[in-house]
This record gives sequence, C-alpha cells and structure tokens, in this order.
Amino acid sequence: MMKMNAALTVKNWRARLLFLLMSAGYLAFLFDLLFIRNRGFLDGYKYNIIPFQTIGMYISQAHRFNFWIWSANLFGNIVLFIPLGFLIPACIRFARRPMLASVLLLLVNTSIEVAQIIWHVGSFDVDDIILNFFGGMLGIVLFGWLKRDVKMQKSQ
Repeated sequence: MMKMNAALTVKNWRARLLFLLMSAGYLAFLFDLLFIRNRGFLDGYKYNIIPFQTIGMYISQAHRFNFWIWSANLFGNIVLFIPLGFLIPACIRFARRPMLASVLLLLVNTSIEVAQIIWHVGSFDVDDIILNFFGGMLGIVLFGWLKRDVKMQKSQ
C-alpha cells in the first residue's frame, strides 16, 4: 500500500508540473496575442460600447469579409478564452463556485479590454467581452464536468 501511494504522489507531481507549464504557456500566448503580436500603437481611441454591434456586423455582413477575418473575430474570441475559464477555478480555490468564477472571469476580460485601450494596442469592444466571457463560461462548465467525473471515479 505504501508503494502505491508513493507512485500516486509522483504521478500527481508530474501531472501538476505539466498543468503548470501548459498554463504558463497559454497565459504567455494570450498576452502575446492580445498585447504584442501584430499590435502597433494606435493613434487615438477606438471603442464600441454598444452590445452586439460588432457581432451583428460580422454576421449580417459576412459576405464583405474574408472568411478568416470574421470567423477569427467571432469564434476565435470564444475559443481563445475557454482555457482561461478552466484555469480560474482550477487555480483559485475560492473561485470553484461557478458564480464566483464567472465574476472573476468578467473582471479579467474587462481588464484586458481596458488595458488594450489604455496602452493603445487594441480597441475596447464590449462585444469582445461578451464573446470572451462566453468562451470562458464554456471553460468553467468543462472544469465542473471534469471535477464531477474525478469525484465519481474516486468514489467507485
């Protein structure tokens, strides 16, 4: 029994290290994509504070845009934040309740948009917050499913 517990501890240590490295890589990628890559400093401020204006434009005028432009702006903002929604409850114990994780996710997404406009490396778009939040919520749900599955396997 002692050898089995030691093996599980080593396995958990490796899994945690892998999780930590993957999380750090994701956060570095996210920072690079949102603040550094292909971002020149903008003159003035660009912003949209009307919910669903940009989303509606990309949907109603999809024929005017290259497929990759509108799909990246709509679906990319969702997919990009799924891991963040998973990381928040996985790394912050008090945020394991979905409501607290959601509030924290919303604060992080809004902070990113505000930082982009302050540093002139992007625009503030409430639709980005909506899409990023939706993606993050998918990550929070994914975390909840995984947590429930792990509990079920431990009880068997």
